[in-house]
Amino acid sequence: MCTVKILAGVLLMATITFAQSDRGAISGTIADPTGAVVAGAGIDVRNVDNGATYKVGISATGKL
Repeated sequence: MCTVKILAGVLLMATITFAQSDRGAISGTIADPTGAVVAGAGIDVRNVDNGATYKVGISATGKL
């Protein structure tokens, strides 16, 4: 019985470990204060953990 509990615990921990990811996503629409879409705006995305900065271009419809 103890072996079954240990095996179940190991399988549970393995599942939790693989649930972590190093990827993310940012989505949205860029708009000015009046609600009009800002086409072609540029955004800098910065990773606060390591300071890396990524430049992102916005489409003509204001979508990321």
